[in-house]
Amino acid sequence: MSELNDAYAAMFRRDSLSVSRVAEKINEEFEIGCRKELISPQNLARLVAELASERMSSRTALVTMNQRPVDDPQEARKQIDKLCFERFTQLLKISSRTKDSNTARAKPIPDYVEFALYVAHVGLLETNGKNPGWRRLRKRAKDILGRSPHKREEWEGLITKFRIEKLTPTFREITQKPDHPRTDFVVWMTEYNWLEQKLGAP
Repeated sequence: MSELNDAYAAMFRRDSLSVSRVAEKINEEFEIGCRKELISPQNLARLVAELASERMSSRTALVTMNQRPVDDPQEARKQIDKLCFERFTQLLKISSRTKDSNTARAKPIPDYVEFALYVAHVGLLETNGKNPGWRRLRKRAKDILGRSPHKREEWEGLITKFRIEKLTPTFREITQKPDHPRTDFVVWMTEYNWLEQKLGAP
């Protein structure tokens, strides 16, 4: 559990998610402490509007995650963080459940291939309303990986029936829950923007 907590904490130390970095950007954007007055009346009004918008977004975020919105902003952030941590834990299962089977293989499957297979599974499940077979899952995953920066020869030989059938029980267990990680959350957590569904893509 400590390794999981460390991994989750590390995610929030990245520049795009770091609290100190966000605070620094706010100071720059609203010119706080740049002149004789701490902040201009105009920028103060903008800052109040931004704070109101953030609180509304927090409440909306809880609704989208099937949770009851709360008035207390600290409690709202606490609940959102807890829900994100739960989804983070679910996604880690995709990798942890396959370690034993991968040790028998000469080349372990990379994380980006597992996430592509998971995103493919979610997409097919949401489109058809049922769990896909390994052939359809392989085809969709290849379409997704074709958008990645990785060369085809690096991943094509890894998407086998054996590997897919080892992963699908975990995918099915995760996606049985109504709050399973969606594609946008996987993209946000992994920073693999190519995983995101494109308009007109299969």
